[in-house]
Amino acid sequence: MKRFVVDTNVLFSFFWKNSWVREIVLGPKIILFSPEKVFEELDKHSEEICCKAKISSEAYGFWRKILSLEIIEVRFEEFKEKLRVAYEIAPDEKDVELFAIALTYDVPIWSNEKRLKKQKVVKVFSNEEIFRLFGFKH
Repeated sequence: MKRFVVDTNVLFSFFWKNSWVREIVLGPKIILFSPEKVFEELDKHSEEICCKAKISSEAYGFWRKILSLEIIEVRFEEFKEKLRVAYEIAPDEKDVELFAIALTYDVPIWSNEKRLKKQKVVKVFSNEEIFRLFGFKH
């Protein structure tokens, strides 16, 4: 069983039809962690997600509910002890929580943000690397 902290940007593609991200997220071989505000962030961008994924708001609601069963939302209290170290290594302040969770649970990050790879403490996997890891071919 592979475990990752998943960045919200990855989850946007969960809503696309025939999404490989969806297939991986719903598969039996992965456990995903995310900051507790992940669904608030997705909902803030729901119109954009619906437009890009070419789905209705009802379909968004359906898939969001399914997704909520697959993500472990990590409360601030659970990772706050790692925030100081996370601030030191995160290339961008908005990614500090991802790094704090990764450090707390000793797991890599799944993100397409190239800047997150500019540090050497936490391993960061892109979609491409995740697809290869799970045996998908383009």
